[in-house]
Amino acid sequence: MKILNKLTNKHLTMNKKRTIVTIIGIMLSTALMCGIGLLVSTFREEAIQETIASSGDYFLRIDNFPSKEISKIEEDKRVTYYTNNSLGYFILKEDTGKDYQYTTYASLYNSDNKYLSNLNLKEGRYPNNDHEIVMTKKTLSYLNKKIGDEVLVTVGNLSLDGELFIPNGYIPMEAELIDGKNQTFKIVGIVEIYDDWYEQGYAYTTNYKSDTTTLYLKSKNPKKIFDIASELKDTYQNNELKFSYNDSLLALYGASKYNNIMKSMLALMAIILSLISIGCIIIIYNSFAISVMERKKQFGLFASIGATKGQLRYTVFYEAFIVGTIGIVLGVLASFIGIGTVIYIMNQLLKDSFTFQFKLCVYPIFLILPIIFMILVVLFSAYSPARKASKASPIEAIRGNTDIKINKRKIKTNKLIQKIFGIEGEIALKNMKRNKKKYRITIISLVTSIVLFISFSSILNKMFDLDSFVTGINFDIVLYYTKADDASNDSYTLANQRLNQILENEEVKAYILETNRTGYFTKTDDTIKFQKDYQELLDKDMETMEETEWTKFFNQYRSVSVIQLDDHSYEEVKKQNHVKEDKPLLLNYFESIVYTNSNRKIVGGKIFENNISSISLCDASSMVLNEDYENVHFDKIKCGSSKIENIEMINKAPLGYLGNNQNGMTIFVNKKLHDEIYQSLYANQKDTITGYMHNRNNEYYALYLDVDSYTTLDEYVNKFKEEDTLEEYYY
Repeated sequence: MKILNKLTNKHLTMNKKRTIVTIIGIMLSTALMCGIGLLVSTFREEAIQETIASSGDYFLRIDNFPSKEISKIEEDKRVTYYTNNSLGYFILKEDTGKDYQYTTYASLYNSDNKYLSNLNLKEGRYPNNDHEIVMTKKTLSYLNKKIGDEVLVTVGNLSLDGELFIPNGYIPMEAELIDGKNQTFKIVGIVEIYDDWYEQGYAYTTNYKSDTTTLYLKSKNPKKIFDIASELKDTYQNNELKFSYNDSLLALYGASKYNNIMKSMLALMAIILSLISIGCIIIIYNSFAISVMERKKQFGLFASIGATKGQLRYTVFYEAFIVGTIGIVLGVLASFIGIGTVIYIMNQLLKDSFTFQFKLCVYPIFLILPIIFMILVVLFSAYSPARKASKASPIEAIRGNTDIKINKRKIKTNKLIQKIFGIEGEIALKNMKRNKKKYRITIISLVTSIVLFISFSSILNKMFDLDSFVTGINFDIVLYYTKADDASNDSYTLANQRLNQILENEEVKAYILETNRTGYFTKTDDTIKFQKDYQELLDKDMETMEETEWTKFFNQYRSVSVIQLDDHSYEEVKKQNHVKEDKPLLLNYFESIVYTNSNRKIVGGKIFENNISSISLCDASSMVLNEDYENVHFDKIKCGSSKIENIEMINKAPLGYLGNNQNGMTIFVNKKLHDEIYQSLYANQKDTITGYMHNRNNEYYALYLDVDSYTTLDEYVNKFKEEDTLEEYYY
């Protein structure tokens, strides 16, 4: 066997050009496959960093955990932990207008050193005790303080409609501070956090004494976190602990109960690698087939002196092992260099498009899987030539008369070929008939290339089709503008000028412009029947809500959002849904994410079971006795005095409204219809109804854009936001 290996090595060195070409083919194929794995790993890591920044670097959250039991958690080598519990809220500023009062709050947290070290410290230092505090820059600006100053704040809880309120991000303007206690802190640093776009502020202290805390756990093996949670539930049965999982992060680690994100990534990657493998097999197979043809006489001589079929097959596989090993190793190195360069260029070109810069990352399964595919490709490519080499008899191999078989009848061509293509075409056709196997591979290569191109295009389109992954998004860009109460008319005039310039941008394909929105209620009765899937979603939402007067209210009433579009947008919606007359257009389509049987899926369809031509409106203002929204009386609601009539139901959602207002009803109108509906119910009343009504005195718009690209548009919007320094823009 050693002599066969030596002869194979000699053959490879004597045919350097063909050997180098074969190695380059394997190297490029490996680089392409591993490059895909590295890209997937890199994008996965970026998604992990985004998720950690937005929801935290933990797998399991436990609320109301006894502080004295933290030491036991520290002894558990399976997990790491940190604590960060809310101490309450304090007022940053209060805005009072003619018909409203709006309070801006800051959240105060008690954090351990592990949590604090994950905050981005911009200036100063972290707090060392419960008399020191760090804040975000926005919080400091509201308080008009700087590092080193002392600040006196009243820390308490929030109340909404007379009940304790625990916000999840947004704090409504009706919330009030209760059980406040004055506390003095020294400001020692400024931190930057990911979600500082909320109106409220953030502040952090440490070592604050409390009986319970919020515990965040992360296990070394993500899949073990469910077993750890089960053990803790058994250990602390008598405590009022609340367990919740960071499903978004667990899903990216492939450990969530709804872990089809990782499964989808692996399945998609396997499909892509399979498609690439077809092209790679053809390329590499040609190299081995040519090598076997060149060595056929050599194989015949080997067979004549006693070499077995197995030994001849081994010789070809040995050659595949040599060139495959070199090609795969070089291909892996090339993939790191190539993808590293691509990521560097992406970071330079798209540095303003992502929160975090991309970093070249290696997730083992995404590198091992391509290498396994490549090994199989090399073996499969060498199998057929090896089989052919072992089957030929010594005489046939030496004579070499089986590669090209000439039959006069079979190579005869039609005279029409010569007339159309000339003598050149006739010679080419005869040559193809003489070498059928050779040209068959060429045709297969061309077909495979076309199939690969179409398949990759379809996969990439599917990958970048957001509707396949999320709900509620059928637009590319949204731009909001709201005129503040103290803003001049010039501000709104300038905003309209900017709006028109945006719409004239050549990158804008289509748009929908919302210019007003009014909220109403309607009583749920037999005239409104929901489809089964939609009703199940509503029932599930109600199950998760605490039993309050408001939940009882929403069991009997549904919100009705009447959205005023500009004339162009309203006509586009009519055209899209084949409506000719100006009518209130009731959206009859929804989309939502549903978790069932440990799976995540998107459901959608019609909202209503029956045709709705009119909706009775309820006078919600009658349940509020004063402008502070206190003393709510649900029994005073009056319904039926006004209706929205002549309704047309539409099944195609406009830009920006896919799945919008899932728990209510969405109606699109123009200005004329909007004013008629408003006047029919609130002609003689103030425009301060329940806080749900949009303030008609404040000009605003919401612009949803469908664009091919947004290079110049993005530069333009960012430029005018900087030039105007108007806080009313949201982009």
